[in-house]
Amino acid sequence: SNSIIETSALFSNPNPESFESTQLLNIETPTLDQTQFFIRGSVDISSSQITIRNLSASIGRFKIIHNMSISVPSSYRILITGPNGSGKSTLLRCLATFDISPKVAFFPSRPMLFPHRTLLENILFPSISDADTHYQTENCFSNSSRLNPSAQFVLSLSPRLSSISLDTPYQSCLFSRGEIQLLSWVRLFQSQPQFCFLDEPGIGLNFSIIEALYNRLNQDQIGFWTISHSESMFRSFHSHILPYRPHGNLNSVLSQL
Repeated sequence: SNSIIETSALFSNPNPESFESTQLLNIETPTLDQTQFFIRGSVDISSSQITIRNLSASIGRFKIIHNMSISVPSSYRILITGPNGSGKSTLLRCLATFDISPKVAFFPSRPMLFPHRTLLENILFPSISDADTHYQTENCFSNSSRLNPSAQFVLSLSPRLSSISLDTPYQSCLFSRGEIQLLSWVRLFQSQPQFCFLDEPGIGLNFSIIEALYNRLNQDQIGFWTISHSESMFRSFHSHILPYRPHGNLNSVLSQL
């Protein structure tokens, strides 16, 4: 069923990507501290349609998105392009925030991995309790028995990652940028969303790995929108391209690839 959310909300955490500690608060009058992230509008993410109506977002007094709207079939695979600082990442963060449910995932450009947790705890975050994690850690001995097939597949793309025990503390490992990115992909597939918003998901990865990841998204029938500055690398995985602008009706600039 459709889930339409109309709200005014404030993130009081200075880093909106840190969902572990961020709280979503309903308020009447936002204060204007520069660390506060304010959004307003309505978003409907269903199995058939994604509709954004009059979306606005600001950080303190600075307006990032103003009265933006778009309505497209959920089957569209949209590549969002545009200059740095135009609000692309804010748009995807807003969309994922409006639908806070396991069916929608947000893949941030800066991976959210926590040094005090094990690799398994990072992968399962935030969908599992500490008690459940402890049970899995104590009662399972192979990586493959703890992850679903798609998450296992992503691990297999890196011989080093697939050979490291998931009980290993994240802070004890020296991972490359590409390995960190793959761990974020493992978390995405383990969460089994119906739709995901991907912000620069190919950082540190070569084309063959990116292609394998997008093929897996399609195989698992996971819908997606992507932000990337590398249009030539990502356009083949998408059906439409959206040259981003932070206001007005974006259907007028959406084009088919």
